[in-house]
Order: sequence, then structure tokens, then C-alpha cells
Amino acid sequence: LMFIETIILGATSLLIGITIGVGLAEGIGQLLMKQLEFAGKGYKAFYLPSIAITCVFFFALFVLSAIMNS
Repeated sequence: LMFIETIILGATSLLIGITIGVGLAEGIGQLLMKQLEFAGKGYKAFYLPSIAITCVFFFALFVLSAIMNS
């Protein structure tokens, strides 16, 4: 039961963290580009490879934590 709870809470926090992080990166990036009068046509706050690496890394940490706690 502890294992499942840790994985569910970890996945939920990861999803919320990525959502907030992408939103803040987009907002701050646009604000900075506006202040610098820079077009930044290739800028994307949602970069799938970095999100995938983050998910793999944190999922491994959550599994390790769940194993240690159960």
C-alpha cells in the first residue's frame, strides 16, 4: 500500500510540477523577449526531450523511495 501511494503521489507531483514549470518558462520567456525586443522564433517552453528525461529520472527516484519505504 505504501508503494502504490508513493508512486501515485510522485506521479501527481511530477505532473503538477511539469505543468507549472512549462507555464512559468513560457511566461518568463515571453516577458524577457518582450523586454529585450527579441523575436525568438525558435523558442519553445514545451521541449519534449527534456520533459521525458525529467519524467524518467523522477520516476526512478519515486520507485527507489517507494521500495525503501515499503
